[in-house]
Amino acid sequence: MTISAAAAYRLDAAGRTQNSAVDDDDRAIVAGAVLQHAALLPAPQRSELLRDAIEVAIEIVGEPEVERLAAREWQDVDRTPSEAITLLAETVQRAGSFNLARVLLDGVLQADDSLTVVQRGRVLAARARIAWKLGSLDDARERYELLERLGRNAKSAELKARACVGLASVAYMRGNYPELQRYAARAARIADREGFRELGRKAHNALLIVAGANRQLDAALSHGWSAYQASDNPVDACEVLQNIGQVLFDAGQVDTARAVFATVVSHELPALILLPALGGLALASAKCGMEDTVRWAATEVTRIDASIVPRYALASALTECASGLNLVGRRDDAERCRAHAAALATANGFHEIAYRIDAMPAIRAASAEAESAIRRGSSAKIVTELKWMEPERRPDHVRLAAAPV
Repeated sequence: MTISAAAAYRLDAAGRTQNSAVDDDDRAIVAGAVLQHAALLPAPQRSELLRDAIEVAIEIVGEPEVERLAAREWQDVDRTPSEAITLLAETVQRAGSFNLARVLLDGVLQADDSLTVVQRGRVLAARARIAWKLGSLDDARERYELLERLGRNAKSAELKARACVGLASVAYMRGNYPELQRYAARAARIADREGFRELGRKAHNALLIVAGANRQLDAALSHGWSAYQASDNPVDACEVLQNIGQVLFDAGQVDTARAVFATVVSHELPALILLPALGGLALASAKCGMEDTVRWAATEVTRIDASIVPRYALASALTECASGLNLVGRRDDAERCRAHAAALATANGFHEIAYRIDAMPAIRAASAEAESAIRRGSSAKIVTELKWMEPERRPDHVRLAAAPV
């Protein structure tokens, strides 16, 4: 679907009840429109308009932030001026403008014919990420598979690692844990070998999820703790903590899991991290008999504007809130959350969430073996390190952030 930058923004804004986290929406729309116009012109004029769009992107994102992210994301190598537009797309999608981000990324691919294979692959990876945030998992998978082929043909370790990280994300949303394990392990091998710190962090975070699902608890917490220590900002750290909290919950360390989730939701975070933490907090609090916290977490999930958050994260959080509310006897509230989650799962093909909804009201209980493994293994020290994290009080409301890439 080809639409104008302005139409894309209107589509993003339709039904939105919360303010965008981007202060420069108008200029971002202009950048998208300029790119779309540039793609229609011959090379000399196209290059001039591309430079104009890049200047706007740098003004919005800020040159110091462009430099910081270039060092973080691609080790400050194989740089291109138009990477500023890719980073602008990341900024606007964090604020919920997924369609405008799509226009910006498509515009870069069409307007900048100077991109190397690696530079183009980075844009393709960002474009695939937008696809799954819009709920188009098949589209996202096709784009990541294209990226994987580009990486193989160009013998680019970076593009192969990016493709594997992306395919792992799609596998996770499909509930395909064997495929998640395969792609995450491949990404981790490449990233560790080549020194791709951020890609490695993402891959090991995915391996934490797989190991937790397989009840390999020592391995899960080891992956998670390493990823946590390697995180260079609070957003990355909280992303890992949210997954560690889930592992602890599954292992029967419910009170420590609740403390970890409570810590996460006390920070200003992107929805992809905040929503799972709220769902986890609802479940863990329900197991602890803390009805007030369950109701607070569920209320915070339902008050978040559905138009500005990824559909999978919202559906998953609603499912967990429904389970938590059901456990503490709030049947009507639970049914409202369940029905909303079911509608999202059906519309977007979230099979794993649909399965979890069908399995309600049961919540997977930790086995005696799992709890014993935590006590016996090296992860016991990590659990002890995490227990201090619970804040003294929860915030009145959670805060969504348009956080760094």
